[in-house]
Amino acid sequence: MRLGLIGVPFNSAGSATSAEAASPVALRAAGLVDAISNSATVTDFGDLTITPAPSARRDATSGVIAPETFLGMVDAVRGTVKQAYEDRLMPLLIGGDSAILLGGLLGARDQLGFSPGLLFVDGHEDAYPPFGSVTGEACDMELGLALGVTRADHLGNLARELPVVQPHEVALLGCRDGAELKAEGIESVRHKVIVMDDSELRDAGIAVTITRWLDQFQNKPGRFWFHLDLDVLSTDANAAVSYPQPGGLAWDEVESIISTVFAADHLIGIDIDGYNPDRDSEHATAHAIVNLIAGAIKPADTRIHRPL
Repeated sequence: MRLGLIGVPFNSAGSATSAEAASPVALRAAGLVDAISNSATVTDFGDLTITPAPSARRDATSGVIAPETFLGMVDAVRGTVKQAYEDRLMPLLIGGDSAILLGGLLGARDQLGFSPGLLFVDGHEDAYPPFGSVTGEACDMELGLALGVTRADHLGNLARELPVVQPHEVALLGCRDGAELKAEGIESVRHKVIVMDDSELRDAGIAVTITRWLDQFQNKPGRFWFHLDLDVLSTDANAAVSYPQPGGLAWDEVESIISTVFAADHLIGIDIDGYNPDRDSEHATAHAIVNLIAGAIKPADTRIHRPL
């Protein structure tokens, strides 16, 4: 496996140095590069330069906090993903928060010439309309934007770029904010895409479900992007998240998902995000994340990925 490691120090709440924005630095300090280099060829693109948000207040026009910073991040990710593909590398984005997904998907579509499938493993649906989000954070809405169900009005050229994935080629697994959405009067995307919360995923069988979707993506559209927000883990397993919630998966369940996904020869890109090092004072979670990623990457001679 030839990886292009891309750190994305972005936080939709507006901070450039705290919470999720600090996670690439924290994961590097926990030994990420050395750990994954044991089983893969790694080109490290370093951490992208993200212009700090001028304000953490919601923009009155777009409904999003610091839309210029958000759009700049998307463009920076997209461009670096393009460079990874030119170098025949699999982009591995380390966030940051889940809004970084959009840059990855756009870069993948640029490479493929068509929209990839999307395996979206996340504790939240992330499809709020901008003014429906309590926070105004882009990480509340990146899936909705990717699907085109969340309007990108007043978000520069992004409106012309979306949607970037097709609903029938998206599987949303592990979310557990359905009751919260209902209470807030926000429509679930269940009517658009396959959604399985943590309990439904367990009942269906995690390994069976993941394998079924990988088979589906191989049939059509042929390639897929993998998104993992670490808040899909239970708060007992991972307290280093900004928005704790009941329920969630265990580390071994997420390990089963990521190991199966990383072995797929039609994988086109990966983003892993949602880790808040401000809530990990002993760095235990950082080391667990590093072990999770490294453990999922088998030695290069055990898998063959199709050329990018």
